[in-house]
Amino acid sequence: TQDHYDNLWFCTLGGISRFDGKVFTNYSETEGLISNYANTIMADHDSNIWIGTAYGISKFNGAAFKNYQFSDSMDGNAVRSIQEDALQRIWVLAAGKLYQMVQGEIPTRVPVTGLNERLTAIQVDKQGLLWAIVLNKGIFRLESEGWKLIVPLTEFDDNGVFLKDRKSVV
Repeated sequence: TQDHYDNLWFCTLGGISRFDGKVFTNYSETEGLISNYANTIMADHDSNIWIGTAYGISKFNGAAFKNYQFSDSMDGNAVRSIQEDALQRIWVLAAGKLYQMVQGEIPTRVPVTGLNERLTAIQVDKQGLLWAIVLNKGIFRLESEGWKLIVPLTEFDDNGVFLKDRKSVV
């Protein structure tokens, strides 16, 4: 990812690295990162760096790390994706569940279809809208009035392959 200062940020097996165009600076558990096994990274609108790991997420403000977990069990903290939408909300996909970082600090569970769902992916589009894939349900988009089913599961075969050639899902 790239922050607003044009630094490039990378996930590594030893933490994260910032490249300013000349020098790499490494950050790890020693500096406060929640885990050295980073797997996703995102720069938000304020140039905070959000790092997803198997043990939760870290938010780095350029000076210090603040760490968050979603569950008391290790399995419940595996982060797959971190996204920021057009309203500057931070969304985290952890252990198949969607969380919003309310006021940038408090992880709050946000069901798409119900509490027993399992999400497989989230993505923010060019308009800044959040999309979510819910296993055995379909593809949903978060709109001002709530979640809207855009592509129902019936349009996929048993292997998850899309059945129709659709030019637009809107």
